[in-house]
Amino acid sequence: MDQLLAVSAQHLSTVHPTLRDHYRCLGTVLQTRALDGFKTATAGSPRRNIVARFLFSSLIALSTMAAMAMSSRHEIDQLLPRFFEFLRITQGVRIVAGSAWAELYQSELGWIFNSFENLDEYNEPLPASLLGIIRMLERSNLDAATKDIYSKAAQFLGFVKKQLNSPTSWGVHAVMAWPNLVDSMYLQLLAGSRPEALLVLAHYAVLLHQHRRFWVFMDLGENFIMSISRTVEERWLTYLVEPLGALSDRPNGQVVQ
Repeated sequence: MDQLLAVSAQHLSTVHPTLRDHYRCLGTVLQTRALDGFKTATAGSPRRNIVARFLFSSLIALSTMAAMAMSSRHEIDQLLPRFFEFLRITQGVRIVAGSAWAELYQSELGWIFNSFENLDEYNEPLPASLLGIIRMLERSNLDAATKDIYSKAAQFLGFVKKQLNSPTSWGVHAVMAWPNLVDSMYLQLLAGSRPEALLVLAHYAVLLHQHRRFWVFMDLGENFIMSISRTVEERWLTYLVEPLGALSDRPNGQVVQ
């Protein structure tokens, strides 16, 4: 509950600009108390209240992304390092879910986890915007294992897009799923600023940008795309045509207050 209130305070800081500092300070106090309470409640009982643990971890990730989006407006050069830290936090969500998959699958959240069945075999046709990257990877001199890591990261983007448009859509929150799906080795490649990893991330940023009216994302997608375009060498820019072109699109994400 403390963490839920912390997220609420973050949201209010975007709704009432004149009280921004007040609500951000309140959010920090609440989140600190939430983390202390979480440590106490879970000490010595790693499998207790698994649904609550999963939801708490998810709220921490949501709060971290919102804070990253807020700071990215003024510190775009620090955006990628902040994102790597965010990815380390989201791995906590993945660990919690992975350690108790059966319980979560049978819980009231089971309808969400049902979507991940046979995800490793997910191989539906990719959107045209991602095909260029896949073909580039196939022609590259990368080893087979690394190619597979990048290809799956791109495939999971396709999966997220499908979830956004499915009859049982998770709504805008489907965009939050991708960092939890990619392989941990992809995160290492991204932390090393490998251009192929950054190109895949730029296409994820398109989803963030398309749903920028969701208060958690705001300008994060645009700032990612701009930061990546400044980071990679000029020869990679041809694979950023679609992300850069998306910045001139009209908003098509739902308004989520």
